[in-house]
Amino acid sequence: FESPLIEWLISWPKEEVISLTTKPSAQIAGYMYFLNSQTGSLSKIIGSIDGLTTKTNSKATEVLYSDSSRGTPRLYLLNIKTGESKLLPWNTLPEKCTWGNTNEKIIYCAVPKNFEAGDYPDIWYQGLTNFTDDLWQIDTETMASTLIFDISAETNNNIDVSELQIDKNDTHLFFTNKI
Repeated sequence: FESPLIEWLISWPKEEVISLTTKPSAQIAGYMYFLNSQTGSLSKIIGSIDGLTTKTNSKATEVLYSDSSRGTPRLYLLNIKTGESKLLPWNTLPEKCTWGNTNEKIIYCAVPKNFEAGDYPDIWYQGLTNFTDDLWQIDTETMASTLIFDISAETNNNIDVSELQIDKNDTHLFFTNKI
C-alpha cells in the first residue's frame, strides 16, 4: 500500500481487513478506508467528515465514528453492508469505546458528564480539556443503555478514560486515565 498521505491511524479488526483513517482534526475533513490485505483493494467507507475518528468492530461490519461539526463530538454507528448511519444518543469519541467480544451488538463507552464547546478531537488530544467519564454499556441494536460504573461517585476521582479495552469474556474493562 502506498499513499501520498503520511498520517494514517491503522487498525486490523479482521484478518483480511485493515482499517485506515486519516488523522483527525476539527478543521479538516477525514476519511476512512478498508484495505483488503489479501487482494490489496482499497474501499472508501466514509468521508468528508470534520474531526472524523473511528472504531471498527471485529467483523468489520460496523463502525463507530464521530464528527465535530457542532463543537461537541457526536457518536454514530455505520452499518458497512447497508451504508446506513445512525446518530447514537451519547456524545463521546469512538476511542473512548470498545466493542464487546461475546455479543457483537454491545459496546462499552466512557461518556463524559459534560463537554465544553471546542474543536474536538483536537483539544482533547492536545490536553487542553479533560473529561469526567461514566462507563456505559450500550446495545446498538435496541439502543438500550446501562450505566455500569459512575467513576467519580465510586472513586471520588475525576477520570478521563482512554484506551478502553475489555477481556475476551466481557467481564473486565481496562483503561488508562488520560489525566
